[in-house]
Amino acid sequence: MPVLLLLLVLLYFPLFHHLTWLPIRIWDEARLAMNAWEAFHNGHWFIPHFEGKPDMWSTKPPLLPIMQALLTYVTGPGELAIRLPAAMAGLGSCLLIAWWINKRLAMPEAAFMAALVLVTSQGYVHQHATRTGDYDAVLSFFMLWASLSWFDAMFFGRTKALFWFWISLTLGVMTKSIAALFFSPAYLLFGLVNLKSFLVGIRSRPFLFGMLVFIFTVAGYYLVRETFNHGYLQAVWDNELGGRYAGVIETHHHGLWFFLQRLVHTEYSEWFVLLIPGLIIGSARRDAALRASGNYVLLLILVYLLIISLAATQLEWYDVPLFPVMALPVALLLYTGWQWLSGSPVLSKRIKPLALFLAFAFIVFYVPYGRMLGKTFEPQEYPEERVFYRIGHFLQDARDGLYSLDGFRLLQVDYSAHNDIYLEWMRYEGTDVARTSFEMLEPGDRLIIFQDHVKEQIDAHWSYEIMDTYYEILLIRLEQRRVNSSKTP
Repeated sequence: MPVLLLLLVLLYFPLFHHLTWLPIRIWDEARLAMNAWEAFHNGHWFIPHFEGKPDMWSTKPPLLPIMQALLTYVTGPGELAIRLPAAMAGLGSCLLIAWWINKRLAMPEAAFMAALVLVTSQGYVHQHATRTGDYDAVLSFFMLWASLSWFDAMFFGRTKALFWFWISLTLGVMTKSIAALFFSPAYLLFGLVNLKSFLVGIRSRPFLFGMLVFIFTVAGYYLVRETFNHGYLQAVWDNELGGRYAGVIETHHHGLWFFLQRLVHTEYSEWFVLLIPGLIIGSARRDAALRASGNYVLLLILVYLLIISLAATQLEWYDVPLFPVMALPVALLLYTGWQWLSGSPVLSKRIKPLALFLAFAFIVFYVPYGRMLGKTFEPQEYPEERVFYRIGHFLQDARDGLYSLDGFRLLQVDYSAHNDIYLEWMRYEGTDVARTSFEMLEPGDRLIIFQDHVKEQIDAHWSYEIMDTYYEILLIRLEQRRVNSSKTP
């Protein structure tokens, strides 16, 4: 129990500490926040909505925005409700892989280290993964659950695990659609290797009942939504299946080795040097369960990497589901080092086993964990994004009472869901603040402006009083339209 408490404390700081410091990120997190707000505020639970209409740009099923909307009832509107599902999924993945290693492989020290390997993976505890309100950490938890359940059924013969395999797949698809099925070729190959368990399993009641739940839930959702939201299935094809996989969306194509290079140089730089020998040693172990688990993880990694590397559209966070499974071979290799150390007659006689293990873990994880704390203890914007997200920080400060925006209107002329969500939250809390446009401007309007081209248009067409400033952000009051100025710039 003391070791479990220590592990929970160590997991807390990378996953949860200062989770709300950075403002809502543009694109997926902002879109999900708006979907969740539409569910919470306007009752659009089954079909995610954006600006009052069915969302046909983000076509994923509604499980994640439903979670975020439900948490809004608990925590109130804000970043915490949006990001907590991802952080909890990160915690769940750490504890699940640790529980499985301890329960199935009887290696408590390896279990402890696997959780720490995962939580010190730079690409996993990161924006668009466990630190922001995006799909991928939640998806990764369900994919890890499915993968371990399948191994339990195929290698250990636990047919009851096949029901949970289908449940986790169902939840994964309802989180991020077909991406939850990217491990499927590896499942099939591992099943054929364990043919006897495979043939028994696919005829078992847990498998058949779980498959029915999967088909009924997934097919039911897509067909019912198409009935009420005509054109949805075509949008899914265009955005998620043929369009995204076969065609490049928004110039996001980087080549066959893109994901592998990122793992080596940035996202898994601390642990990649141990991953390859861990996979090799795991595949050659004498213990049948260790050998099978090593081969299985290798199969999962190769299949998944191949699928995302061959995709025409490649985004940095597509590899997030790999991190939980990669933690296993790294942890087992570290466990081999621990076994060698604990077998030393000199050390084992002078130091208690628990103290010796904690000292070993401290040495191994001191640098990776310290680096992770540096990233999460006081999260900072990337230099190239500081100006872009300054308006988000300003809106956060306004919600905290540092600025009064009552009666102000935000004048922004492009996509701004990441800012609009703050206006929605503040308006719900009683502040009279909203978006506006050039066509709606009248003398006496109080505006928030921060974009250079908007400032230029205001300078050209209006006289105004500057009421307050925040870096390049101006709070102004329009006085009168300049002579010969049109209403629309």
